Amino acid sequence: MRQTPPDSEDARDHLQVPPADDLGLSGLPSRPPDEGPSEADIEESERASSGNQGKWLARAGIVILIVAIASMIIPMLMVIFPPDRAAPAVPASSARGTVAVVTRVIDGRTIEVQIDGKAAIVRYLGIKLPDDDLWREWSARVNRDWVSEKTVVLERDVTDTDSEGRLLRYVWLDDLLVNGGIIAAGLGTFAAESPDLRYAPDLARYERNARQGKVGMWQATGA
Repeated sequence: MRQTPPDSEDARDHLQVPPADDLGLSGLPSRPPDEGPSEADIEESERASSGNQGKWLARAGIVILIVAIASMIIPMLMVIFPPDRAAPAVPASSARGTVAVVTRVIDGRTIEVQIDGKAAIVRYLGIKLPDDDLWREWSARVNRDWVSEKTVVLERDVTDTDSEGRLLRYVWLDDLLVNGGIIAAGLGTFAAESPDLRYAPDLARYERNARQGKVGMWQATGA
């Protein structure tokens, strides 16, 4: 039966501490608590401390050696295998044609661009602007909203330039054919320019749809 420990001081004074052998502690050294460590213990402690210090010094030496070797090898590797240079932000060409940045919109079918640092004037193929000044101004405004300061792709057909030295191109803004967009908005008409007829059927369809839908300049006509 388990007994509870006595609570009173008198009861504690009469407790008998069993011998160490009865507690299973016979293997421990029996030294009076008021005595300091023996000379043998001090020597053993000093040997252990000296051994640990030697291990730490050896490890520190290895780390320093590794760092020194790495500092010599890494610059050599950088020379042998130089890092890749960053790719240009805008490619010089695309699958459709030449990449250019629009610097000025002149009217609804004419723009000024920069191609590889050189300026050029581009006229949109297959489009004729309205005769009415008001709608010509609207076509210029819409063209400016679409492409001003944008990166576009210039697609050539057959003819490179016109008599004024302007590049004759289809102009792409992402997936939008700007030539067709101006016509579809009712701000220009299709103009067949043989032999540059690559998108002639599409441009003619855009004009037909704009007429039927009375879009842009067609809203005030009976066409």
